[in-house]
Amino acid sequence: MRAICVALLLMFVNTAAAQETQQQSSDSQAAGGANEPVAWKSAFPVKIIENPVDAAHATEREAISDRHDAEDLDAQVRAADAAERGARASERQVLPTYAQAVFGLLGMGLLFYTLILNSRATNAAVEASKAAAAANKIAQDHFVADQRPWIAIGAPSVSIYSDDGTWPVIAVQIETQNLGRSPALSVEIHVKVEFPRIIMDNNGAVEAYVSELTTPTNWKRGNTVIFPNFNPKLQGFSDYLDKAAPMKGEARLIVCATYKAGGSSDIFHAAKAFRMSSSYFDDLGAGSSSSTNAKVRYIERSDSIG
Repeated sequence: MRAICVALLLMFVNTAAAQETQQQSSDSQAAGGANEPVAWKSAFPVKIIENPVDAAHATEREAISDRHDAEDLDAQVRAADAAERGARASERQVLPTYAQAVFGLLGMGLLFYTLILNSRATNAAVEASKAAAAANKIAQDHFVADQRPWIAIGAPSVSIYSDDGTWPVIAVQIETQNLGRSPALSVEIHVKVEFPRIIMDNNGAVEAYVSELTTPTNWKRGNTVIFPNFNPKLQGFSDYLDKAAPMKGEARLIVCATYKAGGSSDIFHAAKAFRMSSSYFDDLGAGSSSSTNAKVRYIERSDSIG
């Protein structure tokens, strides 16, 4: 009888609870218009009891999850520490970077300065080489000037010859002397006669004649050698003179001795100019053969030595 009463009491309580739940659901739908189901609530507390196996698995899962969380946290902490160390290292690299840039600029400046010094040294070496070459040339010229032969010529003895009275030549016998320290080789006496309108007291005509004679293509080799301190008399002849040409006033007689020195390819010379009256040519009559000694006068400042 007691059991029946308890069962009836439970049915009554559950029915009252269900009605209250339905009433609340109706109120909720009327207020919010929601169609969501409402969970059934029991009037008595409900407790879920796990079996030992499920409890063990749950505990193991919690331990693994906790270990993973701890490892993740430790990794995050190490990453944060590494990032902080990297930031500090980057901050420490700012000063060395600036220093490296400064040293790089200094290195470039020193390199540029070194290039300038090398350029100056090269220019100085070139100038020194040029100076040495010039000094060597001066020494060589001095040696040649000191050791070479020097020919001096005196006043000539002039004769005028004509075999047929038409084409006379001037024969010059002149005293020479070697004042140098070495023999004069291939000595040759050259004679030129001109009839200019005006004879100037200078060596312009002599220099022009010398330039013509000392040109290598025009040089005429002589057969005479004059040793130092010797003063032989040598003879030279002019080209044929055209007697039909006007021979008035004074004639200019240029005498030039050309020679060489041993070991040198230079052509040396000594030359002078003289005045000679053209009246000496009148003694050469047509068809006559004669020899006339002509008097000559030295033209001032007409010497050329080289």
